[in-house]
Amino acid sequence: MKYCKSCDKKYSDKLKFCEECGGKLTDFVESRKKENVKKDESNEKSILKTLSNFPRKYIAIGVVVILLIAFALSRSNSSNGGINDNAIQTGPPSEVTVTGNIQASGQGTYATKIIFTTSSGQSYSSSVYSDGSYSISLSNQKSYIVSAIWSGQYSWQSGECNLSSFNLNSLSSSTYQQNFYCPTPSSTVSISGNVNTVGAGTHATMITFLNSGQRLTATVNNGAYQITLPNSAQYEITVDWSGIAGYTGQCHPNPSTFSLSVDVGINSETVNWSC
Repeated sequence: MKYCKSCDKKYSDKLKFCEECGGKLTDFVESRKKENVKKDESNEKSILKTLSNFPRKYIAIGVVVILLIAFALSRSNSSNGGINDNAIQTGPPSEVTVTGNIQASGQGTYATKIIFTTSSGQSYSSSVYSDGSYSISLSNQKSYIVSAIWSGQYSWQSGECNLSSFNLNSLSSSTYQQNFYCPTPSSTVSISGNVNTVGAGTHATMITFLNSGQRLTATVNNGAYQITLPNSAQYEITVDWSGIAGYTGQCHPNPSTFSLSVDVGINSETVNWSC
């Protein structure tokens, strides 16, 4: 495309002279490029002229201010390790959320509450969930004596176990995990032994343990028996017997009562009876 600078008109590439003024036509694209270059050079000269007229002392002050700002930012990033000021810890947290699990050692027993007690007597407690987990908020940088309330399979089975001493001293984190072991007696105990009858030609066929309306029985084979009983309970004992002539009956061994209360770590006991 051709272009006339004088008339500011565009023509086809076939024409060589302007139809208005008769002037020689030039290439439109090349003409625009040259004009843009001239404008850029003119702008640069204008800026340089303005700066040369601007007082040098203000320019020097501006440069110094920029350098001081850059220096201050570099020192700040260096001292903070590149971390945002809002994320910097100012000290240990005042409170920490302690979570964990409590394992009761006795078969059929489980913890229901955990208690943290300070040396001054202040107590913090939390329920223990069915899966043995707990969560509690405690004052940081303190020592605690920890205990737990436990229950068994039966309503009368409960108690308290001492877990351990616990020092909470978290320097930065607001959470802490601590598991505990609660030594408890088993909820049920396996009782086995022999049942002897003193009458000639008689033998025991069944032994019965009565506990507050609960009747638990075990067959006696060749004088031996085995039964699983709830722990921490009082029982009354009766024995069914049979004789060679077809006679049957019941007798009470001596003693006829039995107190079952096994300690932590014991799951079985041997008891013999004579009737």
